[in-house]
Amino acid sequence: MLKVLMSAGELNVSEAVRRAGLNHSAASAHIDALKEAGLLEERRFGRIRILRARLEDPRVQALKKAFELFELYGGGRRDR
Repeated sequence: MLKVLMSAGELNVSEAVRRAGLNHSAASAHIDALKEAGLLEERRFGRIRILRARLEDPRVQALKKAFELFELYGGGRRDR
């Protein structure tokens, strides 16, 4: 979920869930944990919830760099 939000900027919850490929209950748990840790920010407009990774947080910056390195060096590939 955090990786999706880092690359997208801001997303509503439904779109973030769709892009992350999670079911609603798993996504809700991820969102709650990320908000509690201070890595995610949520704004509400009536019933619409907009999520944003707190890119100014050094922890989020470090995770973003780690994700980039993981992708750069073929992390997750099964052909090795």
